[in-house]
Amino acid sequence: MTTLVDTIVGFIAIALLAARTGFRTSGSRIHPYWRWRKDTAEGPEAQADRWEKLVEYARWIGRMRRLR
Repeated sequence: MTTLVDTIVGFIAIALLAARTGFRTSGSRIHPYWRWRKDTAEGPEAQADRWEKLVEYARWIGRMRRLR
C-alpha cells in the first residue's frame, strides 16, 4: 500500500516540478534541471525503459517526502 501512495505522491511532485520549470522538459529550450536529469540520472540506455525509470523516480520522491 505504501508503494502505491509513494508512487502517487511522487507523480504529483513530478507534475509540480514540471509546472515550476515551465513544462520545458525537452526540446531546444529545455530547463537545466531536466537536461541534467536526462544526461546524468537516466543514462543512455533509458530510452527503452523510460517509463520504469520514471515510476522508480516517483516512488523515490514519495519515500523522501514521507521522511521529512
